[in-house]
Amino acid sequence: MNIPFTSTWGEKMSIVKLEPGLLDEIKSYGAFDVSACFNCGTCTATCPLTEQGSEFPRSMIRLAQIGAKEELLSSKELWLCYYCGECSATCPRQAEPGEFMAAARRYAIAEYDVTGLGKKLYTSQLFNYLTIVVLTIIGLAFVAKYSNPQNVPANVNPIWKHLNIEFIHYGGMILGGILGILLLFDLLRAAFKFKNQVNVIEGQETVSVFKKLWITLKTFFVILFTEVLVHKRYMTDQSHEKPVVLRRWFLHSTIVWGFILSFLATAINITSKVGTDVLQSEGIGKYTSPLFVSHVIGLTGAVLLLWGGTITIYYHLTDKEDKFYSHLHFTDALLLFYVEGIAISGLLTYLFIYIPGTEVIGYYIFVIHLLFVAEFFFFGPVQKAVHMFYRPLALWAFAFEKEIKQLLEKPEVAEEEAESEDFELVEIEGLQPIE
Repeated sequence: MNIPFTSTWGEKMSIVKLEPGLLDEIKSYGAFDVSACFNCGTCTATCPLTEQGSEFPRSMIRLAQIGAKEELLSSKELWLCYYCGECSATCPRQAEPGEFMAAARRYAIAEYDVTGLGKKLYTSQLFNYLTIVVLTIIGLAFVAKYSNPQNVPANVNPIWKHLNIEFIHYGGMILGGILGILLLFDLLRAAFKFKNQVNVIEGQETVSVFKKLWITLKTFFVILFTEVLVHKRYMTDQSHEKPVVLRRWFLHSTIVWGFILSFLATAINITSKVGTDVLQSEGIGKYTSPLFVSHVIGLTGAVLLLWGGTITIYYHLTDKEDKFYSHLHFTDALLLFYVEGIAISGLLTYLFIYIPGTEVIGYYIFVIHLLFVAEFFFFGPVQKAVHMFYRPLALWAFAFEKEIKQLLEKPEVAEEEAESEDFELVEIEGLQPIE
């Protein structure tokens, strides 16, 4: 069904295709019931992150209720929410708007996914478990095939007596490349949808290309620093009853920084002297100082992952009064499982590198670590972890739109328009001029 519809972000009227079954479809991605919602606006009023001009989560709920699928998937506001739970706690109808927003983001991730795998993984626990089993079997089969007991030089870590270095080096690069390309396609699909919101801004076509380019670069670096590296918006979504190191903002930051540092350590190993010499068994297999730069960075990342993951799991198990921790989708639990697995196996692998005579134990733990990493990256583009890309992308689009609107609403523009108006003075009988 196609009807005229005023967009939630602009002033123009557009034709929107409505899908009546949209809300029921989103319900399969999370436990909520917004049928009782009558759009009172309490959720928007209590949300600490709502900005002027963005009425989430109320506007998002309304889009789902009427079946405006494309409007919902194109909404940057969908990604402004960090699920603090305030809206659900204050909702007079117990409609769980916070859980609705989380489910809608899962739905969006599945819709952005070019492979179609995300929908299956998000809506079926059984399919998730079977996928994990299949991936583990395939991974172990590859390890068995490419295990290569061999004599290695004295200065090389004995763990490489058991595992072929070429397999690790090239296998990781190939897997990362394939998943990176899939993720890029997904991000482009989302980016084009977000771009549609900017295109409907009245007067945006009058802004020069160079000005738009400048705003694009400026907002990119602002979002990169404030939202990705610092989590500035998330800081406002906090209860000050807990110490800083136990607040959701800090725990979320440690997990994000843990992945950033772990990726950086891997990149150093691959691209540096350590990586280029790998095939001569003097690269990642070489005994290096415990204080080698990639070791220090990787260890720091693992410790941050372990802290953020462990405390978050603890609160999910014990804090049932908190709306955020009382809801745990099975895909969220899966992400935390891989966070813990990567952190613990990575730390233990590092430990056994430097304990003489423990290379066999180190080998098996390292294999487990590789399986955790490979499966995490397999699930990455289609499940919870990918929001670390979608959220900054949406915030970037939101910041760009805000800058364009502010540019079009400059005071001098308004003054020029006022001066162009023709005014006629009319004398009114009995009205005396002001002295």
